[in-house]
Amino acid sequence: TDVTVKDIKQETADVIQTLQAYTEDQQQEALQTAKQAMQRADERINRLETRIDNRWDQLSKPARQEAREALRELRQDRVQLSEWYGSMKESSRDAWSEMRTGLIKAYQSMSNAWQDAQEEFDQSQQDA
Repeated sequence: TDVTVKDIKQETADVIQTLQAYTEDQQQEALQTAKQAMQRADERINRLETRIDNRWDQLSKPARQEAREALRELRQDRVQLSEWYGSMKESSRDAWSEMRTGLIKAYQSMSNAWQDAQEEFDQSQQDA
């Protein structure tokens, strides 16, 4: 099923709220939450990419460029999120708060890029 921008915003708010609530004693739970959120993001990115591929011939040249750029940005943010996740896994309890804050920012950035990509694709479908 298609995920709406509203769904993405709600999930992002939920994940961020959950991550913010974890203390350093709950680092493993936070890592699990982050890992699950990244897996869902990967699934959504793949679905969006498939939708774009399926409609490629119907998209205008500017819409194709926008779709490519949105996906590129989304992938970059996903890589950054993964790097924060890796750092968080290796962090000491003393660095927990800083790592958690960085992970939350990276997740928010990826979510924003996802929303942009979804909106671009939805708009390009209306223009096609």
